[in-house]
Amino acid sequence: MGSLLFSSDRLMQHQGGVNWEPTAEIPSKNRHERALMLPPSVLPSKLMVKRSNQPLSEQEQLRLEENMKSKESRMHAVHIAYLNQAPFEDKIPIYEDLKAAADAFIAANYTYQKALYGRVMVKLSAAKLLR
Repeated sequence: MGSLLFSSDRLMQHQGGVNWEPTAEIPSKNRHERALMLPPSVLPSKLMVKRSNQPLSEQEQLRLEENMKSKESRMHAVHIAYLNQAPFEDKIPIYEDLKAAADAFIAANYTYQKALYGRVMVKLSAAKLLR
């Protein structure tokens, strides 16, 4: 059985929500292609979060989480030293040091997310972290 195609010109506002009306029947064999044609409210949850093929052991998960938390605490320490113009590791940090610490935390966070969920679920930026 084919899937339904929904066009944006057939969308109707209905009591504060969207009323999706089918416009055509399209045969498709690939379930992922069919899912792309459906409105977001009816997507199966297993397509929303794709886990990696091999689950993490608890020990590996703890190791990645500890690495991420150590990078985060280092980033905060460099940030405080940068704002107060205080020495950190025998020098006063400049913006490049601060950005390098933030990028190291982002890399550790992305590694943790990829290992846990199979992809990066929450994107981070150095500018937003250092506000």
